[in-house]
Amino acid sequence: MEGTSILLGNLTISAFEEKVNLKFNEKDKKWLEEHRQSSANNIGDSEFHIFDMPTRILCGKDIYDEMLNMISSYDLRNVKQFGFQKNNK
Repeated sequence: MEGTSILLGNLTISAFEEKVNLKFNEKDKKWLEEHRQSSANNIGDSEFHIFDMPTRILCGKDIYDEMLNMISSYDLRNVKQFGFQKNNK
């Protein structure tokens, strides 16, 4: 099955911060918590889900750019690797 990947888990914002060694400021953390979708089966255009294995953020199409800009504004030199992608569904 070429092109198939398996994504598992449901990380909270705090668990994600701890896992990848990144600390969001309070404003960004509040925004993230308001847009996080706990179900990977129903990610809306303005929502995202954080998988645990592999560590990946899957974003709805309407917030992808905003989240990418937010995360890119942090110093990522000491952050552990994680994936970031737009949900094309």
